[in-house]
Amino acid sequence: MDADCVRLLDESRTTLGAFKGKKDPFWDLVDKSFDAAQLQSFTQTIVGARLAKILPHISGLVDIYNAGSSWGIHFTAAAPPPAGWGKDYDPTDRKNPQGRVREEHGKTKHVWYRQPSGPNNPGMHIGTQEEGEATTNLHWDPSNPMDHVSDGTEGKNNPLLSMMPNPFQKQAPITDVFIPKGCAVYDPKALLTHADDIGWIDKHAPMLKRFVPAHAKNDGPNSSTEPFFAISQAAARAEKGKGFALWELDRKAEMVDQPRGVRTATHLLTAANALLAHELSSRSLAVQERTPANEPQRVALANALIPMFEDFYNATTEFFQHLHAEMGENPAKWGKDDLIKMGNNYWELQTTVFDIHNRRLAKKQAGR
Repeated sequence: MDADCVRLLDESRTTLGAFKGKKDPFWDLVDKSFDAAQLQSFTQTIVGARLAKILPHISGLVDIYNAGSSWGIHFTAAAPPPAGWGKDYDPTDRKNPQGRVREEHGKTKHVWYRQPSGPNNPGMHIGTQEEGEATTNLHWDPSNPMDHVSDGTEGKNNPLLSMMPNPFQKQAPITDVFIPKGCAVYDPKALLTHADDIGWIDKHAPMLKRFVPAHAKNDGPNSSTEPFFAISQAAARAEKGKGFALWELDRKAEMVDQPRGVRTATHLLTAANALLAHELSSRSLAVQERTPANEPQRVALANALIPMFEDFYNATTEFFQHLHAEMGENPAKWGKDDLIKMGNNYWELQTTVFDIHNRRLAKKQAGR
């Protein structure tokens, strides 16, 4: 792991939410607290912060996160706006020009600035504490929507022109400027990619999907984080599936069809353990910056996940069909939505499992 990553983690034992109240040895604590997606987030964020000369301002880590379309950190130190970055600015809302970007980031009081890394390139995004927010948010947007930083002459008389350099005249009177000097000027195509990247298009304007620029396989805006994000998400579901399998194997005496129950629970346990082992094996690559040298490994990780998760899905399907069959219910009641619940609404699914276990036990005790 990068030396600065180790230093920051070690210095943040009292502020980092995942570490609070724990006395484990340092590396045990890291292994227990973070998955591959978080480790990859942290490594890349610190590398980017070092290159952008933000690293000296980072201290007091609060959390490390990976949301698929953005990944980064919160920390307690009040980092200043980086020199030369563009302040987020929505020219269609003069009264609250940062309203949209705040809406996309949890409606916090952060003041947001973008790194001028070029449209659709990975770029960092920082939320400062200038207006009273308690932490600083520094993360990557893999599809940077900005073209350049305004020199104060962008967008004369037309809000649409605020998303691109003004092609009609070199200088606009100061009273007509839509994007103040120092603010981010957005590139229309990059803005579409970014909107698609963060899920805005699917949620609000699916008709725009056909205008999103295509990208090559394994080289999209999220390709740095996708393998680790997908592997960690799969492992989170696997951990829950493993719990279901073990609970069922502990209830062999209650099973109506014991051979089927043992077979399906064992299959689920095996498939879950394979995903958990894959996540653990991916961590050594997750703590490395993406390079041409390790690109084949990254692609291989992603490709290996596909058959593993397919086996886990099939095992989970068989397992829940078994549970419903145990109660004389239609096995087809299990479906893909239930697998999604293992990640998004696990408690509802767990309630279903407990309900079947309790009803089956009651029938067994009643001799029915």
